[in-house]
Amino acid sequence: MHDMVLAFVVSYKRTHDGNSPSWAEIAEGVGTTYTTAGKALKELQVLGALRLTGNAMSKRRIEVVGGQWAFDAGINYKARESTRLKRIKETKL
Repeated sequence: MHDMVLAFVVSYKRTHDGNSPSWAEIAEGVGTTYTTAGKALKELQVLGALRLTGNAMSKRRIEVVGGQWAFDAGINYKARESTRLKRIKETKL
């Protein structure tokens, strides 16, 4: 389970500009329960594979130890941000 959770977190962060998945997204992504995903994340922190930062209410604060997000010049971040902001505005209406 640890390998699956860590692989999912790394993959998610790579495809989401370095942002962390929620614990619910991790659970769904690896096909387990929210509780089991949370337990695996906490165990991975004890093993030193990742750090859970922030308070208990911020479930998206996951840092991969030794990992870093790198800017990809091939991605149009401005267009992606514009699209994301548009979706946020539409959902608030």
